[in-house]
Amino acid sequence: MSQEKQCPQCGSILPSGTPEGQCPRCILQLVAAPKDGDRDTHAPSAPIEGPGTVIGPYKLLERIGEGGMAVVYMAEQERPLRRRVALKIIKLGMDTRQVVARFDAER
Repeated sequence: MSQEKQCPQCGSILPSGTPEGQCPRCILQLVAAPKDGDRDTHAPSAPIEGPGTVIGPYKLLERIGEGGMAVVYMAEQERPLRRRVALKIIKLGMDTRQVVARFDAER
């Protein structure tokens, strides 16, 4: 029985088959972090998406829930019509075929 590996930065469980190191979310945040001399001062630990982020026709307004595999935001759809919706975003590392199939079925 193998022991689950954890990300040394955030402590999340690493997906199976992940080499030693950080989880995909921490790696992406590290890559997106400003370099020396950049004016942007966002912290590397900030989430990749959040209120104000635009994803396709949706603008995230506020985080309203979180589960083991996804985060749910109240969002405003801007086109083809303007309305408020709940937008469920799959967490990094959880985008396996099985999870995506489950989300398609939920939709």
